Amino acid sequence: MSRCAKLLPFGAALLLSCAQPQPAAMNQSINMGAFSFSVSGTEESEKTASQFEGGSWHRIPITQVEIHFRVTRDDTKPFTTDFASFFLASMSIKDAAGNWFDLGLRPVQPTYSAGRYRSSEYIASVRLDPTMMGVRDAKHLGTHAQDFELSIKNPDRQAGQPSRVTIKLR
Repeated sequence: MSRCAKLLPFGAALLLSCAQPQPAAMNQSINMGAFSFSVSGTEESEKTASQFEGGSWHRIPITQVEIHFRVTRDDTKPFTTDFASFFLASMSIKDAAGNWFDLGLRPVQPTYSAGRYRSSEYIASVRLDPTMMGVRDAKHLGTHAQDFELSIKNPDRQAGQPSRVTIKLR
């Protein structure tokens, strides 16, 4: 058996382990790129929306979920990207039915420092609306934060950092 053939199973196992997301818990420190952060909590609020179905308008409940992030390390150089820009198109939530929503971050009380606005807290908001893009199964759409898992892809993986992290929201 050739040397490469002997190493093939190890290489395949290594690739599979790299593809698996690393589970994390809320309030657990996560290192990605030049940042360390944690998912510090969630908040929910209820709203209603009108939906036209079956020839008439119906009021449907919509939950607004906010996911809070606390940044504990920001080692970026002056005049470079901020936390929200770094994770642009890298975060989403998904429920058990396969419904998913991309997340965008906004800073809480940013201050100008080292060539850009910085914040130690960020919020991602999402409306759990059955008519939104990403909803595959509206009848089984999660209605609360705990129905979802947050997935975060590392846009600039460094040594010892995960390529993707998943966190069960609560």
